Amino acid sequence: MADITERVREFLNDNPALEQAETIVAVSKAMPLGQIKKNAKVQGPMLVGGAIGALISHHRESKMSAEDLQSKMKLGVYLVATDRRLLLISAGGLRSLPQEHLGSVERSRITKVERGTTKVSLVKMMTVTFVLDDGSELGFEFPKVDAKDGERLLSSFGV
Repeated sequence: MADITERVREFLNDNPALEQAETIVAVSKAMPLGQIKKNAKVQGPMLVGGAIGALISHHRESKMSAEDLQSKMKLGVYLVATDRRLLLISAGGLRSLPQEHLGSVERSRITKVERGTTKVSLVKMMTVTFVLDDGSELGFEFPKVDAKDGERLLSSFGV
């Protein structure tokens, strides 16, 4: 089985989204912040600000509705840090393979990267929130199996 970076490289070879001479620095699979709790049917607010911020931010860049984007990220999203941008690629299917390039954010627009933790069913998970220059946020949580890739992604942003 190919590692996560190879899966994304194969996807990007078939679905070009990188700019000329842009290079991949780190890749991680994550869930929009609050989605794991939503999937577990936990009561209370399900989408914490970060995921809503992601929908708002992307909605400005595309014709896709916020509901469509939320649906496309339901099974997870690949976060691809390049030397220039942060790309979001939806995960889907039984093997959670990269499915569709959902959008990107220029690194220059990311003003702060915050690490945190959330707890689901007594299990702590790492979270990351990207704060953009317009005040919107992109928030994600990393299931335990994806935590090491998440750490590499954070390192690529100096966190």
